Amino acid sequence: MPPFAGDAVGAVHHMMLHHDARADTGAENHPEHDTCPCSGAVHSLGQRKAIGVVGHADLPVQQALDVLFQRPAVQAGGVAVLHAPGTAGNRAGCADADRGADTCIGFGLLNHGADLLQCCRIIPGGGGATQAEAFVAGVVQCYQFGFRAAQVNADSHAGYHCAASSFLQQFAAMKARTLDGKTVAARIRKTMTEEVAALTARHGRAPGLAVILVGEDAASEVYVRNKKKACVDCGIESEAFSQTLPANTTQQHLLGLIAELNANPKVDGILVQMPLPAQINPETVIEAIEPDKDVDGFHPYNVGRLAARIPSLRSCTPYGCMKLLEETGIDLHGQEVVVVGASNIVGRPMALELLLAGATVTVVHKFTRDLQSHVERADIVVAAAGKPGLVKGAWIKPGAVVIDVGINRLPDGSLTGDVEFAPAAERAGWITPVPGGVGPMTITMLLANTVQAFREHLGDAP
Repeated sequence: MPPFAGDAVGAVHHMMLHHDARADTGAENHPEHDTCPCSGAVHSLGQRKAIGVVGHADLPVQQALDVLFQRPAVQAGGVAVLHAPGTAGNRAGCADADRGADTCIGFGLLNHGADLLQCCRIIPGGGGATQAEAFVAGVVQCYQFGFRAAQVNADSHAGYHCAASSFLQQFAAMKARTLDGKTVAARIRKTMTEEVAALTARHGRAPGLAVILVGEDAASEVYVRNKKKACVDCGIESEAFSQTLPANTTQQHLLGLIAELNANPKVDGILVQMPLPAQINPETVIEAIEPDKDVDGFHPYNVGRLAARIPSLRSCTPYGCMKLLEETGIDLHGQEVVVVGASNIVGRPMALELLLAGATVTVVHKFTRDLQSHVERADIVVAAAGKPGLVKGAWIKPGAVVIDVGINRLPDGSLTGDVEFAPAAERAGWITPVPGGVGPMTITMLLANTVQAFREHLGDAP
């Protein structure tokens, strides 16, 4: 069974019972449907949004599809699942099908009026739970690839569907899989530490990162401390080049320090911690950093390269989000992604990263009308507005991926994201926690950019 790309419970509600479709299709009553324990299974999942619907085998394909595409669940973006008896000959239509009793999940086309629908073709082998698992796996896979239809060829009706009941109930209490940024970051840093050790031995010096903090902002002090510690852990030299300046530092003084660091051949990356005091223009400071040392990825040159599809040093938080998305195994090509927030630090470069990956991207912002409607249709939501609970959990499409970049401190001192976590986790397929999701990845990609800059400065391409 392939890994779930989305919410397994959402993927099965309404999709498994002829009993549910019977009234709509006008098909004959089947006594076994009235006693099938699947009825209870689906009933218990009724609170979940459906993304699949079963068509009745007694109708011609076109008529069954017409009925299915009138159903609210399908009109809301669900998968139309057409169930027909299976035969050995059906296996020829599945790519890479094993003969015999093995399950076959392939791809094909269905005509629906003037539309030619891509569909997932599922022929469950064996019986009982094996068929049930194949059924669910195939439809979830169908949903993952953005197909609107699935054709299921199973050998039995009541026996097959009833066998699915116990399997489906296992997922009734499932929540979204957690995209654990700490775990992913630790894995990347382990590899990076080994890489840095080899580079240091080869070139006689470690990569160098200068971190500049201006003022005494408590949150900034924590961030800088964490970045310096991460450098030490990975073998990157930072302490020798980093400085903390008083809050009354002038812009001219800061620009002079940046110029010195730009000229220092042992410094591969320069990071000026934001926010800056009111007397200093952040855009001027960012543009003063040499683009090949801009390890934050904020310089217009580096953002421009990303827009031109020739990325060099990339904005750390969006880059970290892309690494987390890789963990889902979802092909981003054609996925509907909504980015909430249009800041220069996250929202805009995030949209560029997603476009580079082939996604269909919508950026919503403070002037957007009807935020809810945009979020509700998204396969992937990236929330980066800096407003706690802005994205309601009830808006999340079943099985969607939620990347919550926001980190907001509440009056009680706790941290929360921009998404209502608990209700969102009930509906999403994957979700990042706050804290522990995007944050660790941001620092990790800063280190990765520093190592990349070091390699480029010394002409040591990987």
